[in-house]
Amino acid sequence: MPGNTREAQANLASQSMVVWYGPPPRAEMEKKLQTFIEEGGIALFLPDDTEHGTRHSFLGVSWGATETAPSEQYYRLETWDRQRGFLRDGSDQTPIPANRLRAVRRKPPLGKYRTLASVG
Repeated sequence: MPGNTREAQANLASQSMVVWYGPPPRAEMEKKLQTFIEEGGIALFLPDDTEHGTRHSFLGVSWGATETAPSEQYYRLETWDRQRGFLRDGSDQTPIPANRLRAVRRKPPLGKYRTLASVG
């Protein structure tokens, strides 16, 4: 769900999952998303591609500044929750190959949160 689509924001209660890209939500949308999450909704927050971090937080979490891997190296998933979340094993217990994911840039979350995966 794009963070700036008014129609989607108005119908948040009908959503099963929200994917938020960019700075943490603010004002009215912040309240709507908090209620959505507290009522059992699933939300995935992804940072934008700016170099700086965010000053405003959502539920005590914000984005740090962009970090870039050294030349010819990558950030890879080191650990992830195989029982819960979007990286969980399949219903037949077949693990997904999450250890194959690679990134050259990352923005670490700052604050208190539950870790579903860690990148090294």
